[in-house]
Amino acid sequence: MNITSGFGKKLLSRSAVLTAGAALAMGGFAGSAHADSANISAWTVSSSSCPTYFKICLFYSPGGTGGRFGTKYSAEKDLSGFTFGGSGAGVGDRVYNDAASADNNTGCNVAIWNSTYYWGDSDWLSPHKGGNFGPALRNLDKSVAVDDSRSGCSTPTY
Repeated sequence: MNITSGFGKKLLSRSAVLTAGAALAMGGFAGSAHADSANISAWTVSSSSCPTYFKICLFYSPGGTGGRFGTKYSAEKDLSGFTFGGSGAGVGDRVYNDAASADNNTGCNVAIWNSTYYWGDSDWLSPHKGGNFGPALRNLDKSVAVDDSRSGCSTPTY
């Protein structure tokens, strides 16, 4: 087919529109994956607040204080079955929708989401950092995971 013919030009034009539309749609999805996400890194994790055998710690109170929940796994898809331990405010309370801060004890970024199964708005921490949750996550935490979409870490098993 001759691309300079009328039919060839229409076909090329429609193909270009479809390709551009598909690229825009994919870009929209890729760009919004972490659109409602904030880096909350504020302090360096200490082994007294989040022992090294935990990968991720969540705390009942701001500043990495109060009751603590720690996980040895790279991900927890649903925090509803866990309670805060340790000492201080919130001990015995459910972790789901009740945390105010977190520590990341890994060499990768960690994300905390306001929906189960790693969905919704998220706050994230740089490697070996802790921070207070922003308004989209404070007392709205539902899942946590090592999140390799911002770093060169290998994909975790969720």
